Amino acid sequence: IAERKSAEEAIEAAHQRLADAQRLAHIGSWELDLKCNTLLWSDEVFRIFELDPERFNATYEAFLEAVHPDDRERVNTTYQESLKSKKRFRTEHRLRMPDGRIKHVQERCETFYADDGHPVRSIGSVQDITDRVTMEEALRRSQKMEAIGQLSGGIAHDFNNQLSIIIGFLDFLREYAEKDEKPRKWVRAASDATERCITLTRQLLAFSRRQSKETSVVDLNALLNGLKDVIARSVTPEVEVQYHLDDKLWTTEIDSGEFQDAILNLVINARDAMPSGGKFLMETVNVKLDADYTDLNPGIGPGDFIRLSISDTGMGMSKETLDHVFEPFFTTKPEGKGTGLGLAMVYGFVKRYEGYIKIYSERNEGTTVHLYLPRSAHNKPSVNNHFSKGDQLPRGSESVLIVDDEAELLELANQYLSDLGYRTHTAVNGRQAMEMLEGGLQVELLFSDVVMPGGMNGYELAQQATARLPKLKVMLTSGFTSKVIAENGLARFSANLLGKPYRKADLAHRVRLVLDKQR
Repeated sequence: IAERKSAEEAIEAAHQRLADAQRLAHIGSWELDLKCNTLLWSDEVFRIFELDPERFNATYEAFLEAVHPDDRERVNTTYQESLKSKKRFRTEHRLRMPDGRIKHVQERCETFYADDGHPVRSIGSVQDITDRVTMEEALRRSQKMEAIGQLSGGIAHDFNNQLSIIIGFLDFLREYAEKDEKPRKWVRAASDATERCITLTRQLLAFSRRQSKETSVVDLNALLNGLKDVIARSVTPEVEVQYHLDDKLWTTEIDSGEFQDAILNLVINARDAMPSGGKFLMETVNVKLDADYTDLNPGIGPGDFIRLSISDTGMGMSKETLDHVFEPFFTTKPEGKGTGLGLAMVYGFVKRYEGYIKIYSERNEGTTVHLYLPRSAHNKPSVNNHFSKGDQLPRGSESVLIVDDEAELLELANQYLSDLGYRTHTAVNGRQAMEMLEGGLQVELLFSDVVMPGGMNGYELAQQATARLPKLKVMLTSGFTSKVIAENGLARFSANLLGKPYRKADLAHRVRLVLDKQR
């Protein structure tokens, strides 16, 4: 009797260890008697399916009822085919929980047959793979967005150079057409159209995270408070706007202009989702993201973040729409009502500052957008000193070396600076510029494009030129941010980066600012 009791205890202990292992691995076991159509599930299967053992009618048909309706026919067909082929059964499918959540599971089984070849019993396992599928989907989305971003950035950068040429020479034409109303009107119309194209390329570059940027330590609450009037004017009177701002909010390091553009894009989206009115909430809070969260959300690491949440009670979005919302030119709005670049630009803005964006939305249930921005190591916001553009442009007589591989852009910059009184010299690439400097050319300022062929980009030219001429001032220009700036100590030259396309006034003020700056 003692031996039998000991054996029973050992069996019970083994059963408990198996149950614990299944629970920890999220793997349950099942057995289907094909003669009697009775189904036996382990405790873990019931936990995965979130069904009550007392209420579950344990049959094959009851199992199929628990499968997601869109997957049911496929699962049944795959299992029936495995019975005929006498091959092992394996499939993945979804489960819809009572509260609407979706789970992903993997099923495996092996079937045993009678001597006459008829199947009599299937023994299998079911594993909850929801976390794995979630991570794989997030990774696929991230890779797709990265590929689209690279393509968009390349196109927008090349387009930006051409727009720089157009807008620049239109400025010159405007001066010549001042006395004639009709040509002046034509030039103004062409300039306005070009400005719209410039806005479009800036949004593409923002999405691809290649737009030049001017970062500073900012207080998001202060920026949002400064936008309250603009936001109030952007929504309809039927929309109730609320703010819940954490009074102990950390600071972050971003381009405040980009942040404002991103917020206004989200405000406009929320407004359009509530044509009959509703509630719009903006909320800030400090959060600490741990490894458990970031493991399930590829694209962000653990750490301290500011979370800005923007919620509306509008029409919401379907899962199919959510899968595409960050893609450039994707829009659900009627033709002519939007470019489809709003959320793409917001996505690019968040990513380029090593943040994260998450959207929760359901049809007719509204939308919440969470923006996560890294906490700054500095507690006090920066003081921004932006120049004021008056009618009188600052001039100078210093000598400037202009470097650009685009002939028209080189001519344009040369004409701008010559008109402003500067003595100019030009080079078509970095190597030619270095040859001129090594040949004895004396200049006070090097003004160079960043992206140039010939084996030397603008940052490398700046590094070599200042090594030879320590007192030389440097100003770079680019339509996007090159990845080389963080390497080899080149980031110091980014402080004076002038974004393309630029106008004569932009160049005049920035050149004077750089030349007058004390080292």
